[in-house]
Amino acid sequence: MRHYHSLLPRFAARFLTAMILVLILAGAAWGQITGSGLVAGTLTDPNGSVVPGASVTIKNLDTGTELPLSSNEVGIYTAPFLQPGRYEITASKTGFAKVVRTGITLQVGQTLTVDLTMPLQTTQESVTVNADADIVDTSKTEMSQVVSQ
Repeated sequence: MRHYHSLLPRFAARFLTAMILVLILAGAAWGQITGSGLVAGTLTDPNGSVVPGASVTIKNLDTGTELPLSSNEVGIYTAPFLQPGRYEITASKTGFAKVVRTGITLQVGQTLTVDLTMPLQTTQESVTVNADADIVDTSKTEMSQVVSQ
């Protein structure tokens, strides 16, 4: 007959160690999530139809890091957990002209919707759109302000 009461302290110690590890990792992940933003959008052709399976690259111009993505079956791309900074979005697909959107600034906690229209490719061409105009954050309902140095 086994004595289960002798296994209880070992089980409790392992359980407590596992819970501490989970809490530490969750805290580190929360720190990465809370200081980030999200960029998402829809890729369409000139007729307004969605463009699925297009290659999308989100480039942080401050760090030089690139995040390669693909648009899903309804033409949507999503880039969560991006660090605040200046970004450039490039979209391309065979049969369409490459589109580059520049001048995108992402703030802490911001959700930006950057929809792109991909013109049909007639020759080797690229379309660059500069986003100097303010991008409207339609998912945010509260008022906030970013204060720079």
